[in-house]
Amino acid sequence: MEGSGSHSSQSSSSTWATGGHGPPLPYREGPFEYEPVVMCNCRMKAAKLTSWTEENPGLRYYRCRRARTGSDCGYFEWIDGTHTSYMKKLVVDLCKMIWKLKEENGELLQQLKNVEELKRLNNDLMMENAAKCDELNAIQKELAERDAILEAMAKKSARGPCSSVSWILCAYVLGLFFGVVLGVVIFG
Repeated sequence: MEGSGSHSSQSSSSTWATGGHGPPLPYREGPFEYEPVVMCNCRMKAAKLTSWTEENPGLRYYRCRRARTGSDCGYFEWIDGTHTSYMKKLVVDLCKMIWKLKEENGELLQQLKNVEELKRLNNDLMMENAAKCDELNAIQKELAERDAILEAMAKKSARGPCSSVSWILCAYVLGLFFGVVLGVVIFG
């Protein structure tokens, strides 16, 4: 059954086939996880693969497990029948849409990572800002305490010299008064 069917060989891949994104859909099973076993010309279990060429999008086939090596026996057999032109176009369009959505999803995931990083940075800055505010509040409290001390010292020094001068003046006046009175009494 090698090369059976009217499909083009899977080796004729086109640039859209993987679009640099790999298969549009994940494989449902590994290339050797199938029954009944199909043997290639090497007498080894053939790989069950899916074509993503533009000519045969989504069609499954068996291929020698040593494909694209020097030991490739060349075994190839289509599993699925051919697509109608409508189905082929539909599968190609769906593949392109899947790749576009995967690309958009990747961009959105990157944006989400950027947003999460910005949130983390914002949180760090908020915590730093809160620490600075606490530090400023402590400095402000210390300055208020120093202002109160300076005001008390200013009141004391403002009252003190005037008060001393007043007492000296008062004592002088009283001394004069008593001196005059005593002078009058003694001399007079």
